Amino acid sequence: MRRQIASLARRHHGSRSVSPFRHVLVPSDFGEASSAAVLRAVVLSRPFGASVTLVHVVGDLAASAPSRGPFALARPSPFEHARQLFIRAAGQLCAEYPRAHAVMRRGLPMLEILAALDDARADFVIMGTGNHEGPDEASLGSVAEAIVRLAKVPVLTVSRGGAAGVPWCDRGHGGTVRPGR
Repeated sequence: MRRQIASLARRHHGSRSVSPFRHVLVPSDFGEASSAAVLRAVVLSRPFGASVTLVHVVGDLAASAPSRGPFALARPSPFEHARQLFIRAAGQLCAEYPRAHAVMRRGLPMLEILAALDDARADFVIMGTGNHEGPDEASLGSVAEAIVRLAKVPVLTVSRGGAAGVPWCDRGHGGTVRPGR
């Protein structure tokens, strides 16, 4: 995996020795595949001193769900539940990797992830795929496909099977790299 990334960097930057990336964006829905993507981002970023931005998008339906009254959903509200998960995940990531920070956005996940990519000026995306467990169920299946197609930077997709711990990263489980356009 590291050789693939270094090869992409050499093609993009020529033969000079450079870090393959400086800033990694990691979209998360807090499911197993997203957890694997966060772990992979930290493991791959650390040797290069790259920054990592965790981004979670609360979809419009979850953000607008009533928290009180006859149509209220189970407490806490979907937005509050996502906010609590986000705070916990961001805290863990920042404690593990000081060059990390996190942002939470509202809107359509695909559009907000692409906007976060531009806002962060990230040059690499690592994201989970095939996950249907988080509070925004089914948000990273079709979203991951859209990001792979539309991002102008390389995208690494990580499958659900790699979340057991950091050692999976060195064994190359799950994940494919698509060069940026």
